[in-house]
Amino acid sequence: MSRGLAIVTAQTGTPTSPTTPFGTASAVDAVGEFLPPWIPPEAIQLVLALLVLIVSYYVSKYGRQVFGRRIARRFQRPSVTRTVLRSVQTLVLLVGVVVALQILGFPLGNLALSVTVFSAVAGFVLAPIIGSVINGVFILSEQPYEIGDMIQLSE
Repeated sequence: MSRGLAIVTAQTGTPTSPTTPFGTASAVDAVGEFLPPWIPPEAIQLVLALLVLIVSYYVSKYGRQVFGRRIARRFQRPSVTRTVLRSVQTLVLLVGVVVALQILGFPLGNLALSVTVFSAVAGFVLAPIIGSVINGVFILSEQPYEIGDMIQLSE
């Protein structure tokens, strides 16, 4: 028994499964076949989305542990290593959030358009601050200073 929407064809009058990006059945339909009929599909979607978020969190932590030593050997500076590892962890979590939103049925096209417009406006308004952040990234990548270095300014 499938819980998904059925589309009745005009020629034969038989129901067919709706088309999804991954084939003819969605993940909710596949899981719903094994669960009792009194569980609503929205609850299944919510549980799957939360499961994706939890798995992506632990995958990001595991990836940080796995790649931590390799990145530390490559950059040899703790500040750069932390920055790169945080970026990798954030990227994995971001992918998990996008997948969870897709499972919940959010229109990602509209979300992407909204984020793009907001980023353009924020870019014009916050250009000096963003420039300072980019300068900070360049200072981290060139590695002229490290935490604990003493800097003396001439008067």
